[in-house]
Amino acid sequence: MEKTTEETKNKLAQMPVGRLLISLAAPAIAAQLVNLLYNMVDRIYIGHIPGIGAAALTGVGLFAPILMLNLCLCSPDWLWRGAESLYCHGKRGLRKGGENTG
Repeated sequence: MEKTTEETKNKLAQMPVGRLLISLAAPAIAAQLVNLLYNMVDRIYIGHIPGIGAAALTGVGLFAPILMLNLCLCSPDWLWRGAESLYCHGKRGLRKGGENTG
């Protein structure tokens, strides 16, 4: 049975903070664990490629931190713009989202 928006709002307003935090954090933690497992298996697979496994593994090892740095530096800007857009949309279009972010 699907929960309606009202039921979800009531849950957020009435549920104890500790239980609410655990119920909202559990899916995120599970996703991170699945991602970690995927990365480990991927590196094992890449490392076993005949002939170029070591070089490919070096490439992955060099590129992964660059990708993470890029995500860390760029994500806050996009998160802010998304949040502002939703906020302005909630104000019934008094301003369009992104007008204040330049």
